[in-house]
Amino acid sequence: MQNQDLQTFYVGCYTDSRPNSGLNLIHLDTTSGELSQGDVALATSNPSYLIEREHGIYTFNETSEKEGSKLHFLASSGVLHSLPSEGDYPCHIDINQQQNCLALAHYVSGNVNLYALSPQGVPVALIGKLVNSGSGPNQQRQESSHAHMVTFLNHRSHLMTIDLGTDSIHVYQLDPADCSTKRLQTLELPAGSGPRHMVLNTEETRAWVVCELSETLVTLEFHEGAWESIDQQPLLPGSESKEAAAAIKLSPDGRFIYVSCRGQNKLVQFDVTGDKPMRVAETQISGDFPRDFVVTRDGQWVLVANQHSHSIESFARCTESGTLKSTGYKINSYAPVCLVEKAL
Repeated sequence: MQNQDLQTFYVGCYTDSRPNSGLNLIHLDTTSGELSQGDVALATSNPSYLIEREHGIYTFNETSEKEGSKLHFLASSGVLHSLPSEGDYPCHIDINQQQNCLALAHYVSGNVNLYALSPQGVPVALIGKLVNSGSGPNQQRQESSHAHMVTFLNHRSHLMTIDLGTDSIHVYQLDPADCSTKRLQTLELPAGSGPRHMVLNTEETRAWVVCELSETLVTLEFHEGAWESIDQQPLLPGSESKEAAAAIKLSPDGRFIYVSCRGQNKLVQFDVTGDKPMRVAETQISGDFPRDFVVTRDGQWVLVANQHSHSIESFARCTESGTLKSTGYKINSYAPVCLVEKAL
C-alpha cells in the first residue's frame, strides 16, 4: 500500500485499565477500503471522545471525578497538558470558532464546564459551569440531568447543549471575549425521547437531533431568533425500540444524514434536501453495537466503530445516492466508541 493512498483516523475507546491503550490510530487504504493498525497516539484511560484542532488533540477520561477524570490536550509538539474535569463521566467536547473557549459535557453529573484556552490552544483555567436540574419519565435513564453534547455555532455566537436526562436543548449567548454565557432558550423535546447528539446545516438554520431513548429523528428550524421543532419521525418504523440510537452525521455535501442504531446494528440514511427528512435506506452492520461512525471528508467512505464486538469496519459510499456498500474489511479494536479523521 502506498502512503498517498492511506487516510488516518483517531480511535477513542474504553480501555478497562488495559496497559498501553488509549487514543489509537488506524489507516484506511482508499483504493480498497482495507483497514490497518497504527500507533497509540495517547495512552490514557477511557478517552471516549476527541476532537482535533489547529494546535492538537483534545480528549478526556470518561471516569468519575473521584477517579481523577481529566481534560487532556496533546499539542502537535507532543507535549501533554491536563486539567481536572471537575465532573463525573465527561462525554463530549467542542471549541468555539475563535479557539479561545472549550466546552466539556459531563453525562453523570450533568454539568457543562467552560475552559479558557491560550493562544497556543492550551486549556488554562476552568472559567464557568452550566448546571441544569430536572428529570424525565424514564426512571432508569432520566433520573437527573445528563448533558450529552455541546456545540458552538459559527454564524452566531451561541453555545448549544443537549440534555438527555431532561429531554431538553439549551441555547446560550456566548461572549467570545471572556467566554461568559447567558441562557437564551430552553427547547423541550418529547418527554422520554432522550436527545443525544445533533448536526446542523452549513447555514445553521436547521438542525437534526437523534433521540437515543425513543429512537427518533427530530428536525429543528431556527426561526425569528429561536429554535422550534418542525418534524419527528422514527428511525426504524415497525422495529422495537432498544433505547440505543447513538451517532448522527451529515454528508459533506449536506444532502444526507446517517444515524446509528446500536440495538439493531444498523445505519439509517435520510435525504434532508426537502422540507422534512425522507428515509432512504438501512445498512446492516456486521459488528455489534455501532456506537460511532465517520463519513470521510471526500464522502467516499464510512468507517463504523462497533463497541461490543471490538471491531471497526469500512463501507464504500456512493457520493451521488449516498448509499453504503460493505467492503468486507474490518480490524480488531478494543471497545471503539469514537472515530475522527485526522487532519491532512
